[in-house]
Amino acid sequence: MHNDRLTIAQINEQCKRVILEGWVTRSRNMGAIVFMELRDSTGLIQIVASKATTTAGFDLAGELKPLDSIRVVGELKWTEMEPEVAAETIELITRGLGTKSPTGRHMELRQTKFWAVMRIRDCLIQGLVGHLQEDGFINAPPPSIIPPNKNSGFQFDFYGRPATLSQSGALYMSALALSFGQVYSIHPVFRSEKSKTRRHLAEFWMLELEVAQLNLEELLVLIEALIINAVQHVLKHCSRELKILGRDRDFLGNICQGEFPIIDYGKVVKRLKQEGYEMEWGTGLGQYESVVSHWFNKPLFIIKFPRSIGSWTAQPEKLNVSMSVNLLAPEGYGEILEGCQRNIDPDFLDAKFRAAGVELDWYADIHRYGGMIHSGAGLGIERLCQWICGANNIRDVIPFPRSLKDFYP
Repeated sequence: MHNDRLTIAQINEQCKRVILEGWVTRSRNMGAIVFMELRDSTGLIQIVASKATTTAGFDLAGELKPLDSIRVVGELKWTEMEPEVAAETIELITRGLGTKSPTGRHMELRQTKFWAVMRIRDCLIQGLVGHLQEDGFINAPPPSIIPPNKNSGFQFDFYGRPATLSQSGALYMSALALSFGQVYSIHPVFRSEKSKTRRHLAEFWMLELEVAQLNLEELLVLIEALIINAVQHVLKHCSRELKILGRDRDFLGNICQGEFPIIDYGKVVKRLKQEGYEMEWGTGLGQYESVVSHWFNKPLFIIKFPRSIGSWTAQPEKLNVSMSVNLLAPEGYGEILEGCQRNIDPDFLDAKFRAAGVELDWYADIHRYGGMIHSGAGLGIERLCQWICGANNIRDVIPFPRSLKDFYP
């Protein structure tokens, strides 16, 4: 590593002569001049090699291909408020992808598209976490290794006892919220269903939050503010990345105006039937999520699902309706969040556990002894990122996807 080397993000108007290292993303050979775009971990910049002024490496510049790694020394110039480097010397570090180069995600990550996606993903997480911490939440992670139930997937032996990988930390987040008030965690969760869709992974990241003394209506206010803050953070810090992906900044900016629409599940069913879809009360929205999410140009809250299809942890509003919520991203992207006001009746919980044949006495205990109203939600990081980036497939917004067809590397 060269101590005098700069990153692209460190360049400012005080810089005169710079040393940069990175990957060529594209080049244009005009004969006496070669234009190149160079990317490092922090940004992109144009490099101009001239036969008249590039004293070493001009011939090399004309032969460079995407993903070749190079070292450039040159004079910094500004054109229309954008910096570019007039190269004095260009040195090849390593050749990039050629006809005999390896393929796979470990190489695809070097593409400019993935650079943009991963930076937006990181920025989204910063926006989410920053907002929660400013609101007084504390980071309190649930376990990933838990006792199994009859529907558990990914079961394994844990020092002589059966165990499974967690599909949700909601129960543990409830215990944490009833101790610390406002808690959140970003952690991996695991899904054993053999899905081949563009929206499912076997391993994905979830932001789970839980808040004591919070009802369903207040939960919606919290979620809307959280999503708006995350989108604003991306718009502020990832303009170039959004441009690379061709994402409409104005559309995302409109999201930040708030006022997410709220519709009861029953009204969703009624409208779908009016539009000619065979939708009945008590049916999951799965296959219709894309249709419904095109109804508005903002994220849509759907509330009050039937108890038969909603989370069993949800507080009932009446006999057959639960105090639950799903948040659908617009533009056909569908569900990105699921949450509810929790059922805090310990006798109901005990009966539910007995019927399911699982031992969760501890979860009933936290409500039987000193319990209080609380609500929580789980936000899929990849699904949120897929929507913000405008990605067609959820596998395109995680570095190393794990799914029915993706396992190596």
